[in-house]
Amino acid sequence: MAPSGFTHSALLSAYEKCGQWERAVMFLTQLRALQEEAAAAVVRGAAAGAEPGRVAGVGKARGGAGTKRAGSAAVGAGAGAAAASAALPRSIVKEIHYNITMSACGKCGEAARAEILFREMQRHGRGLHWSIFQLNLSRS
Repeated sequence: MAPSGFTHSALLSAYEKCGQWERAVMFLTQLRALQEEAAAAVVRGAAAGAEPGRVAGVGKARGGAGTKRAGSAAVGAGAGAAAASAALPRSIVKEIHYNITMSACGKCGEAARAEILFREMQRHGRGLHWSIFQLNLSRS
């Protein structure tokens, strides 16, 4: 069984509750890397002309050499940038993952690190509002 967004949130929440802000940040970093890898696989698949529903160069699926049937991790596209853009995987890293990690940082007195995460989240297109960020820091 593959972990879901709920499972990711539960692990981050456990780190938060145990005061393990460093582990929360590390896990969030790993999730972002997985998301970037999945997006790159979609682009590679589109560039290679992978059939819809498959991603080129991401391992082997049953009955398919060098391709993988896409699940929640990545979805292949036909040729063309528009098709690749439309087939990008659903976001692995959710706003809640940033919220929990920032809260963990705030509870451990790492406000500067929480601010770095906030700015990073904005760069990656996550729309957290400043009031939520302040709430997370005020919990510390």
